[in-house]
Amino acid sequence: MSTMSTARPRSVTFSPICDVAYVAKEDNPSKKWYSSKDKKYFRRALLRDGKQLSVMVEDLPAEAVLTPDQLLECLGIEIFVTRGLAAHVMQMRHAHIATVLSEHARQEHQGVCNVKRLSSVSKVTSRFLKERAKKLATGYSKILDE
Repeated sequence: MSTMSTARPRSVTFSPICDVAYVAKEDNPSKKWYSSKDKKYFRRALLRDGKQLSVMVEDLPAEAVLTPDQLLECLGIEIFVTRGLAAHVMQMRHAHIATVLSEHARQEHQGVCNVKRLSSVSKVTSRFLKERAKKLATGYSKILDE
């Protein structure tokens, strides 16, 4: 047996404890989801954290590089940290959605259903978001491996 302090960290870890909850079908489904109050709280927390990180990044000297710990603080909210990136990402998402819906409407108007064509259009317009996600995942993986 090795202790946690001497064991080399693995790229994937599993909890030795597994909690399973049984939810009966007759339960009220609305109790299984976050309430609107919870969603508002999460949104405010996300915006607050994003603003704090944005200020931290803006206050750094131009030649400064974020430490791994600082970068990990940005995990999941990196689009809020750099001014303009959130708007750009949202613009790309909206363009992707509009293009896919436009292709769907075109097919519907012509009375066809070409799933391969719809998939192809979706792949092309989501390439930016997919590549961005891959770069982020690779970067965070490198940070965690250090």
